[in-house]
Amino acid sequence: MTTAKEKLVARLLEGSHDIFTEFVTVGLEDSLDIIMAEVNRLMQIKNLSDVQHTDLNELYHDGKAVIRVLKYYTTNYYNDEGRLMNKAWDKVLGEVF
Repeated sequence: MTTAKEKLVARLLEGSHDIFTEFVTVGLEDSLDIIMAEVNRLMQIKNLSDVQHTDLNELYHDGKAVIRVLKYYTTNYYNDEGRLMNKAWDKVLGEVF
């Protein structure tokens, strides 16, 4: 797994985008990786505590927002990430109702 710094350097050397766009994109992709890892961890827990339920709810909203911004800056669709966020939302709602 490459670090955000390595990704940034590689993209800047390609020269396909301006430096601001690359900083934003690499930073958001790194954040999305962290969010996805935590969502995956919480999805594996059968019965979430109240705190874990709240965390999953907040991570869902954070993940959807990051995906939305990344779609603006890139041509990627982030389908796998979006599907996981939808499953997380189903789990959030499933434990409420």
